[in-house]
Amino acid sequence: MAVTMTSALFKMDNKVEEINTSDVNLDNYNKKYKGHLYCTTENCNAKLVFVQRMGKPNYFKTWPKEDHDEDCLHYFDRLTGRVGTNTEHFINLQIPPERIKRGLKEAYKLSKITKEEKEQIKEVVKPRKKNKKTNGKKSNTGINVVFNKDEADETAETMATRGPNLLKRSVDMLKESDFGKPRIVTGIIENITYSEESALIKIYNDDSKVDVKFEEAFFANSPNYKGLFHHIERFITDNGSVMFVGYGQSNKNMDGIIEFYVYHGDEFTIEDMTLLSLASFYSH
Repeated sequence: MAVTMTSALFKMDNKVEEINTSDVNLDNYNKKYKGHLYCTTENCNAKLVFVQRMGKPNYFKTWPKEDHDEDCLHYFDRLTGRVGTNTEHFINLQIPPERIKRGLKEAYKLSKITKEEKEQIKEVVKPRKKNKKTNGKKSNTGINVVFNKDEADETAETMATRGPNLLKRSVDMLKESDFGKPRIVTGIIENITYSEESALIKIYNDDSKVDVKFEEAFFANSPNYKGLFHHIERFITDNGSVMFVGYGQSNKNMDGIIEFYVYHGDEFTIEDMTLLSLASFYSH
């Protein structure tokens, strides 16, 4: 889930002020704010540009060629390409471990957003209309009207483009269309059972539940995780509500239960910690 930026830090003459899109228009942006807007995330100094659109909500976006801090919610990878180039091949690229790690952190941060903050995001993120199906490939000829030169320039030059998002789902948002595809899933741990060769973590969100399974393939890929799952049980006892975030694939079994399979030890976290980190914490 990409989070639209509707606020920015205005930095000038040693003064810092947080502003919203409602505070900015094309006139005062060009006269006052341009070149002085930055990401609101702590320790992230990425410069932002204001985008004013006709008939759509205004927003802030990353200044061309600027990079967010790796721990920032708005961080993204860049893939060299040209705007307008067909990027379907991105889907089949193997996702690097570093990307998965960042995706897990992003999903964890999103899981901690309050309901009020989620409602604010919903107000500015409008669902896209689905294009009608056609026989053969159709180029996107739609026009996105923008009102500042920075945005227009960015769409006209060869540039580093945003890579494909890792789709993130809370337990209650998993759908059949997600089954069999790589996803990042978040949920609160209800309970855990384990043995030397397997583990099962039941997670939930609202009234929805998912069984997270760690089976033969997991322990073949990550043999050093054997005998560590009892640390999760202890962590739950010590802390109560604990958030699970994992990268893997889901399906629905014969009994209608949604199962989610994790295949590598570094592709899930417990309250933003790997199981190895958690085990190390309890070993001291």
